[in-house]
Amino acid sequence: EYGNISPEQMTGILEKNEGDLKILDLKIENAANISNPISLSYEYESSNYVEAVGDKIIFSPLMFLRDNENVFTQETRNYPVDYKYPFSKKFVVTVELPDGYEIESLPESGEFHFKDLGKYTYLIENKKSAVQLMVKLDLNTSLINTTDYPFYRQFYNSIFTKQSEQIVLKRI
Repeated sequence: EYGNISPEQMTGILEKNEGDLKILDLKIENAANISNPISLSYEYESSNYVEAVGDKIIFSPLMFLRDNENVFTQETRNYPVDYKYPFSKKFVVTVELPDGYEIESLPESGEFHFKDLGKYTYLIENKKSAVQLMVKLDLNTSLINTTDYPFYRQFYNSIFTKQSEQIVLKRI
């Protein structure tokens, strides 16, 4: 997926359909080495994901990295969910707090399990002038059978709900 992509192409993919999102200093590591995980690192700027309400700023710490909708809304499924291969995705996000603001509320850290086939970890920490978030999704199977679908649907719903939680900053 990333083997032959340039940083400029990846920047275009990340910025596509994301409004005023501006990706800066993108670096891709291990794209050609299939034995190591691929690493993308970059800074970004955007005002699309932040809402100012009075003296408060409200935003999801995953911003454009989170799912915009829950795709697993059907009660039952006639065909398996096929991801083609097991995968692991990890995001580490650091959000610097603007001058004159402090954290009023943070989402809680959490961990969700899909039987012994999947795990989602959400760790968030207040670092005084920044918030650091680590999110990791491990799926140890490529195929979710229809009999496991209700459990996977519940697992995914928990992930989607957690990703939708917001940070509230207040002016000091």
